[in-house]
Amino acid sequence: MEEKELEYYRSQIDVVLQSKCKEFHILGYEKATVEDIWACLLHKGRDKKLWRMYEAVSMAMGLKITDYMNYLTIQAYQNPHWIFDEGEVPEATLSMNVEELK
Repeated sequence: MEEKELEYYRSQIDVVLQSKCKEFHILGYEKATVEDIWACLLHKGRDKKLWRMYEAVSMAMGLKITDYMNYLTIQAYQNPHWIFDEGEVPEATLSMNVEELK
C-alpha cells in the first residue's frame, strides 16, 4: 500500500467525514461541518508527512468530540473576530479609544 500526504485522501474518505459529521449532529453539535472536521484532522495529523489510507480513515473515525471542540476553541482564540463576517469589525472595537485603555 502506497503512502501519500493526508490531503491526497480528502475525496476518498469523504463518506467517512460525512458519517463523523452526522455523528456529531446526533450528539447535539448541530454546527459541525465536514470542512471543519477535515481541518481538525489536518491539524491533528500535521506532524506526520506520509499516510496510508487506512490510517487516515482510522484517524477520522476515531476523532472524539472533545478533540474537535478543542480544535475549534483554539482556532477561535487565534482569530478574535471569528464570529464576524470578513471585513466586519465589532462596533465596540471601532468606538474604543486607545488612550482610554491607559
